[in-house]
Amino acid sequence: KGPLDTQILDFIENINNVEFVGFRDKHGVSNILEKSDALLIPSNHEQWSVVTHEAAFAGNVILSSNSVGANACFLIEGYNGYSYDVSLDGSLKRILEEMDRMPQSMLEQMKNNSITLGQRITVETSAANFLSILWK
Repeated sequence: KGPLDTQILDFIENINNVEFVGFRDKHGVSNILEKSDALLIPSNHEQWSVVTHEAAFAGNVILSSNSVGANACFLIEGYNGYSYDVSLDGSLKRILEEMDRMPQSMLEQMKNNSITLGQRITVETSAANFLSILWK
């Protein structure tokens, strides 16, 4: 949800299989991610983006601007998604067209790869990181 909502709606108007859902609470997000193949994060600046982790964990292909901090942990270019440069006109369109042409088998592989990356941070790994501080 942000100041670019109108521009995003105009941009995706003629793109098949893309839906703009706007802001959702945590329950709404999980319901949407379970039914989705991909998540697009078009932020001009996003310090982290928890939804990137949630989407990866849910097995979504990640399509993200290069201004999202969580990309470093949950997006490997071509492995489970694509990033685009917010400063370059047409770069978002390029990755959406790439997704549209993608064979189903590649989409499924990228979704599985996202699940693998989504498991980088779990309750268990977080607890282990926390407990490791106590052992120093």
